[in-house]
Amino acid sequence: IHRSPLSDDEAEEQRGHPPPVPKEAIVIGLGPMGRQAASQLDTIGVDVCLIDLSPVNLHAYAQQGFRTVSGDAGDPEVLDRADAAHASLAVVCVPEDRIALQIVKTLSRLNPRCAVVVRCRYQANRSALENVGAQSVVSEEVEASVALLRLLDRMNDPEHPSSDRG
Repeated sequence: IHRSPLSDDEAEEQRGHPPPVPKEAIVIGLGPMGRQAASQLDTIGVDVCLIDLSPVNLHAYAQQGFRTVSGDAGDPEVLDRADAAHASLAVVCVPEDRIALQIVKTLSRLNPRCAVVVRCRYQANRSALENVGAQSVVSEEVEASVALLRLLDRMNDPEHPSSDRG
């Protein structure tokens, strides 16, 4: 069986020390991952501000009472309008690693105390994101390979119905 190593937060939780719940957060990029992150943070009572290039993506959230800012989150003025200087968490869910890198650099300069969680496409970009200030990086490449290996392990399990090769 292939197991992925625990993230720092998962290891802390297993030792009985869950990470603190942030008071204010920013979610950047409202694709499927950003929407899920925003929803989960809102559910646990975090004051969430959403940033996206498209006002259309933000409209429904503004109607629900979320603070929203339209613009490029790599621009310090956009982050200023989102009050990023006071956020304790930023979740960066943009689809391009190069853009995520620029956003993390700008965020880290503006608010070095902010914990930055980033979705990236390629594992090869993880260290660059960490070097400019990301505390946690989730690589699509790694997560997809872990899911694929889990699926293959289940298929190889004699108890699994699809493992019958006869």
